[in-house]
Amino acid sequence: MLNASNYVATETLPNGHRLLIRATEPNDDLAGAVERKASPQSFFYRFLKPKHYLTDKELAPLLNCDFVTQVALVGLVRQISGWRLSPERAIG
Repeated sequence: MLNASNYVATETLPNGHRLLIRATEPNDDLAGAVERKASPQSFFYRFLKPKHYLTDKELAPLLNCDFVTQVALVGLVRQISGWRLSPERAIG
């Protein structure tokens, strides 16, 4: 049986960027990544209402998954300085 908490995969996007897909970790700065990169349109598509940030209550299940009943994965794009969380625009 697959242990989702150890899931890791890498892909090459159409624009040539490398994408690392892995399980979330408690120290991931999801709120910061989303607030810096996600467009208002992207927030609307995900939450079906105007929204500009994630509350602590919305972030908690993403950062504290049990990987049995709930799984959360993140995509990280390879940059010169290392891997960086990328909530959108990975394809460019």
